[in-house]
Amino acid sequence: MGSWVVSRRTAFTNNKLSTDRIEQLESVKGWVWNINEADFSYGLGQLKKFVEREKHARVHARYVDDDKFTLGGWVASRRSDYKNNNLETDRIKQLETVEGWVWDTLEADFSYGLGQLKKFVKREKHALVPHAYIDDDEFTLGIWVSNRRANYRNNNIGTGRIKQLETVEGWIWHVRKKV
Repeated sequence: MGSWVVSRRTAFTNNKLSTDRIEQLESVKGWVWNINEADFSYGLGQLKKFVEREKHARVHARYVDDDKFTLGGWVASRRSDYKNNNLETDRIKQLETVEGWVWDTLEADFSYGLGQLKKFVKREKHALVPHAYIDDDEFTLGIWVSNRRANYRNNNIGTGRIKQLETVEGWIWHVRKKV
């Protein structure tokens, strides 16, 4: 059956299928000519439903939605396709219209944390965020700051991020030496 379906789709793509056969196949519930396009459209629709319900587009990698669709895997695959220049321009544009969509979640997380740190410094006039501090947006800023310092101690942070943090007024890497 599978090879027969593939043959019909191939014949359609090559304009070798009669109008009558096209109509017959299109009358079958669930029939699609381009399975890849149908899969993308379905995934995009599921992502939009997720965003509407959850108010963000940060789908966990193992997330399976109520329809048993592995949305987390689908999202991860689209990001991987993008990173590997293997995603069509129209699909890129469609994903970028989804509110809250980001291609690089690690960079987005860092940028968000840096913005929250800058707001803290502006308000408190220092960058010594207590470890247990959670800001008004329920962001665990204290843990985020501690993790950046740990990354630095372990040589696990890029020079670009080091420079960004060092532009924050009052930023220090070694808190114990300062206190």
